Amino acid sequence: MKFYLMIGKSQLSVFKRNGNSYEPEYIDGNPCVEYASQKINQAVNGLFNRLLENYNLDASERPEIVVIESQDEIRNTVVVNELRKRAEVKVQTLENLLKLAIGRLIRDKSLRIDELGVNYDDNCFRLRNGALECSDFSLTAYTLPKENLLAFIG
Repeated sequence: MKFYLMIGKSQLSVFKRNGNSYEPEYIDGNPCVEYASQKINQAVNGLFNRLLENYNLDASERPEIVVIESQDEIRNTVVVNELRKRAEVKVQTLENLLKLAIGRLIRDKSLRIDELGVNYDDNCFRLRNGALECSDFSLTAYTLPKENLLAFIG
């Protein structure tokens, strides 16, 4: 069984691939799990336990989880370390995925991505000379939904 876990500033979102698209996993009726940064390890363990229950998996099974990191390295490390105790973990960096997404979106000149940028997880990102620049959320930038970012996983 393979899941995709996106780490956000204050929430964890799990997706499962369905053909060419990614669908959110609803945990207790919610598409994401809110967490406080001081208790992220508890949120990860609770989320993992609910996934096991939802799919009727034995606690000894080690599902594959692809983690899409956030901008916060400490948060990323805590989540990945907690998951590695109980699952096979692969990591995708947010920077690489955003570079791929922006590189593709920038081709559509009507979106003005090169000028306005792309909003993701309450920040605005621009690609300048191959480097990713981050600034505050912009009302005029294109907002990239989480599901769309997953399409750039190799």
